[in-house]
Amino acid sequence: MLRGKKGSSQVDWVISLSLFLLYLAWYFIFLKPQLEDKYSLAPLAGTLEDRVHDELYWSVDRIPLRLSTNVTGAYHIVELDVPYNWTRDYILLPEDLYFQIEGGRMLMLANLTAGDETLWLMHSDEPYNHTGIVEDIIAEDSYVSLGSVEMRVDYEDMMPNKVEYRDRPMVYSIEYALNGSGLSIQFENFSITPIYAKYWVATPQFNHTSRVYARNSKVVNEIALNDVDTPYSLSFSLELQDFDYYFANNRDSGLINYTKQGCRTFTSPFMDFYDSLGGLAFLFSSDADFRFCFTNSSDLNLNITWPLEEGGRYNIIPHDGDYLDVSQQFADVAYEFGLLDAEEGLSLQLIEDFSQRDYEDLKDDWNIPGGVQLVVYNSTLKAYLRGEGDVLLDYSPETPKANTQAESVERNAWVIDKYGNLSIASYKIRVW
Repeated sequence: MLRGKKGSSQVDWVISLSLFLLYLAWYFIFLKPQLEDKYSLAPLAGTLEDRVHDELYWSVDRIPLRLSTNVTGAYHIVELDVPYNWTRDYILLPEDLYFQIEGGRMLMLANLTAGDETLWLMHSDEPYNHTGIVEDIIAEDSYVSLGSVEMRVDYEDMMPNKVEYRDRPMVYSIEYALNGSGLSIQFENFSITPIYAKYWVATPQFNHTSRVYARNSKVVNEIALNDVDTPYSLSFSLELQDFDYYFANNRDSGLINYTKQGCRTFTSPFMDFYDSLGGLAFLFSSDADFRFCFTNSSDLNLNITWPLEEGGRYNIIPHDGDYLDVSQQFADVAYEFGLLDAEEGLSLQLIEDFSQRDYEDLKDDWNIPGGVQLVVYNSTLKAYLRGEGDVLLDYSPETPKANTQAESVERNAWVIDKYGNLSIASYKIRVW
């Protein structure tokens, strides 16, 4: 009897072991893959949320620009250093501002009101339709004419040479010299934008840029030295209209008596010649040495010597009235950019681009072993199911087969356009 029981136990043990091995085989062959599919889809769907964010989301930037000025008027020239590497096509300013972006600076014609004001700049990756074109400039490489202020400036070798204002010659000619010698011009260029004509010259010592802005009776010039450690002086020899008066400051001012030959010499950053018909002013960013002489033949010859130091700016300004009137053109504008506010949301353009995505490439890029669907609505999903809203995107190149394990993720979102306008949206990702 004991021997029989021992044999029976061995048989039971063999049967139990066989059943256990059959269970293991069934588990690894049939059950485990199904469990793995069931639980591996959820993290995959979660990962796809990041993919959707990368492909369909963008940001629209807003930044405040605070201006403080002492003048009121239209089309004032304002030049700002922009703290971001933005281009004009992708910046939007209020409608009454005309601007260009050049060399990291924003050059604009602004309608200013004395005091403080804040303007909001918009920036996005979509271009804006700019209507800020001032139809005032007629220009070629040899001259520029502004009908609004009745001014013409003639250029020779891209340097200002003659100035006419309200059909009256103001400057008959200008000759330039650097440290007593004529300029050696290497390169020159002319260009025109919606708000100014630009004349550029390069010499071995400096670059000279001259701009004439629309609706402004001034020639704005700037010099950038190639070597700031070498001392240079730029000299101007000008033949001017026979004005009656001059003014540099309260001490250096008075009547020009053409019946007596004579000269006047002084140092100042500002000089104005004027009479009852208007005047001509010179404004430098630093002191310049002025010397003008007159004869009984009514000629007025002006010589200016300007130490360049680190470069600088100078303006030639024909104007109405006297020196008090021309001073109104000097807009003292302080500015400060505030903190950047970036608003994120879905982009309609990126949604449109996504609709053209190659499905196999998408699955490869997103590491999808099975398939994926993405639907975007212009409402919440619950609202869409109630019959409210439309589908913005239905990316469903294929559908899963019956009884295929799938996982879905639904999220509410915002659509943001390039003007910063927000609208409700939602999307649903399904992966299998």
